[in-house]
Amino acid sequence: MPTATDNPPLSQKILGYLLVEHDPQVGFIGGYLLVTSRGRPLEFHCTAPVQPTRAQEILFGATLESYVRSELIGAALVQKAKLRPDVLFVAEPSLLSVSGEGNPSTVLLSLNEPDVSPFGAQPETLLLCESLAQQLDLAEPFERIREAIREAQRLSAPVPQPIPQAPSSDAQAA
Repeated sequence: MPTATDNPPLSQKILGYLLVEHDPQVGFIGGYLLVTSRGRPLEFHCTAPVQPTRAQEILFGATLESYVRSELIGAALVQKAKLRPDVLFVAEPSLLSVSGEGNPSTVLLSLNEPDVSPFGAQPETLLLCESLAQQLDLAEPFERIREAIREAQRLSAPVPQPIPQAPSSDAQAA
């Protein structure tokens, strides 16, 4: 299995995209997409919604959101994956610590800027990002994750059952 230390050529790089979003109605939901340097999917994982309890909100205080995003959801998704990316892209600062020791460089992409710009990476990782950006839209896989999460939620939502109708008096007379 290729890793960042093997230093494969650009065409064989594996890119990881980690996203955790919060929906006030369902909770925190995370998705992790690994793609080739051409943007083709290799592996995808997503979580069920995580809704902290009121007791957890009180006990964790201001640290609850970063804990849920990085340690509870982000780390679990990265550990579950079979492949290891050469670079891990995240869209929020709380996920920068997810990759841990011996794992890839983690790059924060600022998605609100006119140009997607990587922050927090080593110089060699920034060079890799510049090379990759010439071949593909570095931010686009985040939208695929959002869509895949929405689809997974749609498929896992209970299907509304039709309300049974009482037999009409005409049907009983026949």
